[in-house]
Parts: sequence; C-alpha cells; structure tokens
Amino acid sequence: MIPHLFTGFRMIRDDVKYLVGVGISVLLLGPLFGVPAFFGALLEIGFSGGHGTAAGMREAFEQLGFPAGSDLGLMSATVGVISAVVFGMAMVNLAARRGYTKVIKSPKELSIDKIRGLIPESDRKPGTTMTIAPDALEPFAFHAAFVGLAILIGWYLLTGIKTLSARMEPDLFRSFPLFPLAMIGGIIVQIVSAKLGIARYFDRKTYDRILGFALDFLVVSAIASIKLDVFLAFFWPFAILMVVGLGWVIFATWFLAPRMLPGSWFERGITEYGMQTGVTALGLLLLRVADPQFETEAAESFGFKQIIYEPLMGGGFVTASAPILIATFGVGTSYAVGALSVVLMLLVAYFSGWIRLSHPNRRGSGST
Repeated sequence: MIPHLFTGFRMIRDDVKYLVGVGISVLLLGPLFGVPAFFGALLEIGFSGGHGTAAGMREAFEQLGFPAGSDLGLMSATVGVISAVVFGMAMVNLAARRGYTKVIKSPKELSIDKIRGLIPESDRKPGTTMTIAPDALEPFAFHAAFVGLAILIGWYLLTGIKTLSARMEPDLFRSFPLFPLAMIGGIIVQIVSAKLGIARYFDRKTYDRILGFALDFLVVSAIASIKLDVFLAFFWPFAILMVVGLGWVIFATWFLAPRMLPGSWFERGITEYGMQTGVTALGLLLLRVADPQFETEAAESFGFKQIIYEPLMGGGFVTASAPILIATFGVGTSYAVGALSVVLMLLVAYFSGWIRLSHPNRRGSGST
C-alpha cells in the first residue's frame, strides 16, 4: 500500500521539471531572449496543469508583468497533448517489442479500436445511469448543478483568501487563480453530500461525461484563443524550453521509472507520462492501450497517488503558486527549496528500498 501511495517519482519528476525549466531560463533564455526567471514554470503549467491551468493563470501573469504567459502556457499545453499521444504510443510499441509490458506481448496485439478511439457495437456500454427521474429534473442538469456549486464555493474561498492576503506583506495571493480552490469546493460538496445522503444519487459516469465535455470544450476554445503573434514573438525561447522539458519527461519515463516504480513499471510510467504531458484522461488512455483490462496494479496505484498528488501538483497549489513565489522570493530561494525537496524524496525512496540501481529484468522475472 505505501509504495502505491508514495508519490516520490512524480514529485521528483515535477520538481526537476521546475529546476530544469527555471535553470535554463536563468542561464540561457533570460540572457539571450530577455524572458523572466519564472518563464521555466510554463513547463509545469502547460504539461502537468494543462489548458485549464494555463487559462486560469492569465490574471496572475498579467499582474506579474508578463501577460504573454497565459498564451504561452496554452501553447505549452497543446504541445504536451500532442506529445502525449505521439511519443506515448511510440513508447508503448517500443516497450512491447523489448518485453517491458506485462500484458501486451507484441505490438501486433495493440487494439486497432483502442488506437482509433472507436468502439465496436458488441463492446459498447451505457455512458450514464439515471438516478433522477427526467420528468422531475434533467439528470445531467442535476449533476452539473453540483459542479457549479463546487466552483461557487471555490470562488468564495478565493475572495476570502485575497481579502486576508491584501493585509499581508508581501501579498502572495493577489493573483492566485480559482481552479485549485474549486477542487477544494468539490471535496466540500462531496463530504457534505455524503453526510446528507445526497451522494447516493450521484452517478460517476455522468460526472465523467461532464468532465469530458468541459475538457474538450476547454481545449478547443483555448487553442482557438492562442495569440499566434505572441507565440511567434517568443518562438525560440519557447521552442528550446519545450524540447528540453519534453526530453526530461521522456528520460524520466524511460530510465527513472523502471528504477523507482515497483512492479509493472512501464504500465505505471506510461500512465504518468500521459498525465504529465497531457491530462489524466490521456494517461489512462495510454494505460488502456498497454493494459486493456487493467490487469496490472498500475490503475490502482495511479488512483491512490492522485489523492495526495493532485491538490499540490498537476494544476494544484504548487503549480498555481510557482510563478508568484519565484517572482516574490527570487530564483535562489525557490531553486533551493525545489532542490531540497528532490533530495528529500530521493532519500525517502532510497532508504525505503524503492529505488533499484539497475534496470529490472524483462517480463516474468524481477519485476516486483
């Protein structure tokens, strides 16, 4: 259970992503192109946070004096989504050829239907379950109302935090985005609904459909709203940052994952690669390709770690706060905190026996 809950691999990968991004911004991109130190945070905002985080950071970047940050974050998220699909599928094929996958024995076993995203008639399943009579209230509207309530709670929390922060020096939360607090609003709604007995009328599949619709709408509208002139103005520093960042994520997935993830390392690693470059849905999509029936522990461990990881990174408080903290406390302090967190996670993993110094054996031996 503890290795499943341990988020060390993901925290190390994300922290180093910050260190790599901010480091190259300070040492290379800043002197050559005049970008701020927190320019490197676009890696985490776009890759891990996605289009929603990048769009939600618009006000924060404007108050930090870098209004182009949100548009570049949207472009970073777009690059991440494309990379998740292209390089993710390439790694699944390569892993199957090398015998790193536990379920798929050969690339020939990869489902064409899964790759195309089309479901045959014989395999189709209901997308939702009605828990509310449509004559009384539309079930979709019933579920969407609670999503809106969660966002409303998050908005009130943000208003309160900004009011308190305005009395402090420095005012750290003057440009803090809404989305991390909306997640807290969702937790509050879930707890209260369970206490009142309302939660038994919630349908998980309906919420999945709302999530998918909102995500698709967000991605399309976000890409359509990208200002190409802003992108072209920062083309070279942005391109260098993306290449370096993507190189690090692939390296972590292909070389660190087998040495830090217990059991089914590739299935777990490719899931997190998809999530860390695109969105959670893409991570699970790649897992479905490598492990169609969730026969390995990858899906379970991913779900456990999301509970701890998601409120902090991947669009959580750390992701939203990073540019603000770097601008407020400076690169040196921020870099030191990031480096110390990486060292701490490495020490915990090493002394707990969760790090292997060599690549595990292929399928069938030494993989636990």
